[in-house]
Amino acid sequence: MSKSERIDVVLKREVRYSASKRNGVLTNALTLKNYDTWIKYFCDWCRQKYGIKRMHQIAQLGHSPQSLIQEYEAYLYDQGKKPDTIHAYLAPICKGFGVGMSDIQKPTRAHPDRLKGVTSTGKTVICCSPRDVELARLADIV
Repeated sequence: MSKSERIDVVLKREVRYSASKRNGVLTNALTLKNYDTWIKYFCDWCRQKYGIKRMHQIAQLGHSPQSLIQEYEAYLYDQGKKPDTIHAYLAPICKGFGVGMSDIQKPTRAHPDRLKGVTSTGKTVICCSPRDVELARLADIV
């Protein structure tokens, strides 16, 4: 493992640990995998942009976690990421730093109350209300 990979692992581990502690233990394997990926993207960006290797260096550079996350959001937006993707990328980072998602200005999602559910047969259903998800699951059972 190269030195830069070890540095990324340290920051990634710190953010992931903080995210799981703030919201209880993360147990869903897919959530953990996604969080790890999105945290790694953020850590790579921090290292490339500011040379940040540890969480405590953010304050040493004169940044607040919220301002750093807001800057990362602008970077994602400039990269052409969609609002839903930006929201997903920011979720584990905000949890890790204890910053509320509502404190970060981000593009409005097309359907902010849209829910995604999985039926008993593994079919993914995207609906606009919790009732629609439940109805789709019931229809799949019958």
